[in-house]
Amino acid sequence: MKNNWQIPEWDRHFTARLRNGNYQQKQRTLALSYVEEFDLAIDIGANIGFWTRELCSKFKKVWAFEPSVENCEYLKKNVIADNYELERIALSDKQDKNVELYATSNSCGDLRLEKKDNACIESYVDLKRLDDYIDKFEKVDFIKIDTQQSEREILLGAEQTLREFRPVLCVELPTRGLEELNYKVKCQTILNDFGYYEKFRKSKETIYIKD
Repeated sequence: MKNNWQIPEWDRHFTARLRNGNYQQKQRTLALSYVEEFDLAIDIGANIGFWTRELCSKFKKVWAFEPSVENCEYLKKNVIADNYELERIALSDKQDKNVELYATSNSCGDLRLEKKDNACIESYVDLKRLDDYIDKFEKVDFIKIDTQQSEREILLGAEQTLREFRPVLCVELPTRGLEELNYKVKCQTILNDFGYYEKFRKSKETIYIKD
């Protein structure tokens, strides 16, 4: 346990980043400052619950989406609340079954649907669109997305949800090089088409709100 968080023993990424307090607290505080109503939040790429736990304390209901079997088990240990739904699903722009999920050897947060570097298969997971869940939502006030460059597909599969409910978005879109910058432009083009614009940026997270 590190700073009241249960983390896989093999993880080195989050262990180092929790030395100075809660992970991404400043980004969360800033993103939530733009939210006006706190009925429903969605955490996409919930990992072991870093955002889910605080969202549960502020919103009436939280939906958490996380594809990793191990991460889901740790999330349930870290989030002691009764107002969230946890789906072991990878969100995308299509439906599919038994898709390979890749992981690296030093971070439980580096999970991808496409193989990169020395990643190996962590498990197999089904794909769904966020819009496949829209009948379960009366409204959506906030969505956080952090999925290691699956954000573009997730946004495309969430068009109806975003257009209908107009939630505040917090999307991890780093710009540490040309490849990441081009990827952010692709995601932002989609969001602009949906009526969203960039409101603020904090570290790797960009906050979007709708006109």
